[in-house]
Amino acid sequence: MNTIKSSNRKYKITLRNRKPRLNRGTALTICLTLLGLVASNAVADDGEPPIARFTTSDNTIYAPDGTLFEIKGVNIFPWADGHHDVSGIVDCWGFNTVRLHSWILPRMTNPWKDHIVYVDQPLIFPSNQTQFRTYDIAPLIETYTSQGIVVILDVHELIGGYIEGQDLTDYLVFLQDFVSRYKDNPYVWIDLHNEPGNWEGLLGDFTDWRTESALLMDTVRAVSPDMLMILSGSAWGQDTGPTWTSADVLPSQSALLSNTDLIQSYDNLIVTFHMYDQWAFSYSRLTNYVDALFAAVDAPVFVGEYGSQNYNSTLPASQLLHQLVQEPEYKRVGRSVWTWSAWDTNDLTTTGDGSGYLVDSCTNPQNLTPLGQLVWDDNH
Repeated sequence: MNTIKSSNRKYKITLRNRKPRLNRGTALTICLTLLGLVASNAVADDGEPPIARFTTSDNTIYAPDGTLFEIKGVNIFPWADGHHDVSGIVDCWGFNTVRLHSWILPRMTNPWKDHIVYVDQPLIFPSNQTQFRTYDIAPLIETYTSQGIVVILDVHELIGGYIEGQDLTDYLVFLQDFVSRYKDNPYVWIDLHNEPGNWEGLLGDFTDWRTESALLMDTVRAVSPDMLMILSGSAWGQDTGPTWTSADVLPSQSALLSNTDLIQSYDNLIVTFHMYDQWAFSYSRLTNYVDALFAAVDAPVFVGEYGSQNYNSTLPASQLLHQLVQEPEYKRVGRSVWTWSAWDTNDLTTTGDGSGYLVDSCTNPQNLTPLGQLVWDDNH
């Protein structure tokens, strides 16, 4: 535009030999883990115990303990670190992931922009700037990750376009510092650019998307070979081009489907799209798109945002998503609802401003919106 018992469910995965690339290192690690041949007290070359990390293979995310990990997330803002937020997200609603909305650039890039974030200390803007409220997100990241909750930094800049010029220079400084700061914390991931690009799908030209994506991914990998990266489709993240229809999404309309070779060249990469108004028309449109991604790339698929309103009702699209993830072969498709608390109409509860922390019971809530009920049922 959050202890999870249900997040690491074990279910049968059928491996499909249909990808043009086999990552032998990842495959060997998974096989040894499944056979119980990797010693839990193994040490790295430097004498330190190796860091247990999330990994990806065959459209699936594996948790540090080797179990399958389903992203069941919620989008949050940088002030969602109070007790009622953290307890609500972790203990009551049972989320295992938060996607942290982050404006980072020190200029007005969005009409709603009223704050910017930094880690530890500002790097790309003066500490005494007064145009925006500022938030140090390091304490929030520590609060959630210390409880085993994944924090996805969502770079929410220049939606519907690309990051260029001085903005790109500033972003790369931030990105290198952020990855260096958190490269040894496996519970910190990065969503490289929220909802990039617009109607390139009209002509099937994704040159700008590909150039930006490769640069950002290479920047991360130059610092960390392991941090999980998330790469978004274009067309404001819905990755459908300019189509509002029940018909299948064509590769010429989708940045992800048109650039599977690029996606396949990176390990520990997740691909994402957002489900709003362009996904409300048919179930087959969704399943065929996900199937096409599953068949073409090893990367897991993640719906980074879905909700109930985006100029008009998007609840039908959210219902299709939750229909999808009830099917065993699609349970691995991650999802993150918009939003925990915001000044819009994507409410989880019917109380007050609709925030998730206003739920009236953690065992049998009675004040859930239709969107909130979908999420509650999925998490519980």
